[in-house]
Amino acid sequence: MRIEGEVLCPKCSRPGKLRIQRVKGNNYAYIYHNPKDRCYLGRASRKLLSQVIPARGAEDDSSMTKLCNPPQVIPEAGAHKPDLVIEDMDEILRGFEGYLRTATKRVREERTIKDHVAHVRRFLKWARGRGPITRELILTYLAEEYGDKAPRTRANQIKSLRRFFRDYLARPDLVAGIELPSTPRGEATWPLPSEEDGRCPSDEEVRAIIEAMPNLAWKTLVMAYAKTGARCSELLAVRVRDIDFEHKVIRLRHNTSTKRAGVALFDDELAELLRAYIRQAGLKPEDRLWPFTRSGVYTKFRRISKRLFGPDRVISPQDLRIWHSWKLARAGVPDRYVDILQGRAPKSVIAQHYTPKGLKELRAIYEKAELTIPRARAGLTRSS
Repeated sequence: MRIEGEVLCPKCSRPGKLRIQRVKGNNYAYIYHNPKDRCYLGRASRKLLSQVIPARGAEDDSSMTKLCNPPQVIPEAGAHKPDLVIEDMDEILRGFEGYLRTATKRVREERTIKDHVAHVRRFLKWARGRGPITRELILTYLAEEYGDKAPRTRANQIKSLRRFFRDYLARPDLVAGIELPSTPRGEATWPLPSEEDGRCPSDEEVRAIIEAMPNLAWKTLVMAYAKTGARCSELLAVRVRDIDFEHKVIRLRHNTSTKRAGVALFDDELAELLRAYIRQAGLKPEDRLWPFTRSGVYTKFRRISKRLFGPDRVISPQDLRIWHSWKLARAGVPDRYVDILQGRAPKSVIAQHYTPKGLKELRAIYEKAELTIPRARAGLTRSS
């Protein structure tokens, strides 16, 4: 007996045809990617076949629905939705990661995939031992763990749970009505945070963080975050050849379906430090400028901040991005240009300004902000 259907392989995440072959009274599952390339899944069982995801276009195949989606995951229309119990967390997360990589076009970046898996893993660990997963349990989790978090943090968690329950497990009932936190229409989001509200670092705090870094590589990176307003991962992907000292810009590699970072502008102070660092490290054009990881950067910022300002004050690369925005805003730079300089504008808008004429205009706006950082006082703390 042989049953065929288009699926995504849970072993290699490639599309192929599922074939269940009966040999000596037992059913065995294979996925054929081509006549000479197949993956053996093992004895065909409900648990095994629940890991197989129908490929796009195969969702309407009733035989595939029965094979790849057991009743406890996808109930029939109008039927009572059974309790969801996840016994093997690691196994289902591997399937979820494979789904994100192959079964959807909206998740493209590696970091986004890892964040989705990490968010779901955090929830499943919390839910362990609390009974079946229900909508009420998910709401309790969000209230207890994310009730006092920033709206963006809470929104990221909800997006991951939607991906997992609604899209991957086909259980939209578990996340129905859980809305993303958003800014109400008409509520102002400008001006940006200032030094007075505690979210934006002061000039002296920025200088203190730079001077407290252990070597030239770290000092240069921290100053680059402040001077360019770039995202943490954007600067970590920069190679020496991406720096244009003539025009004092860094070509960034942050590209998504709707956004493009383009270039980041810097000033003479950072240019001098970059030249000294590249010369000291002996870097070649193809070398990464800063061979650090994102988690390593945030750990370094956290340790230095606590040592300088105490345990209650932590400055991160994102805070330096806020400082950069605030300095531009205080200099009277229109918010649309702040968005362009920080890579938040659509591709079409950014493309208009990253021409020789556009760069000249952006340079004049950038220099208007005078992103100078005064020397920090000795023994600086948050209360000083």
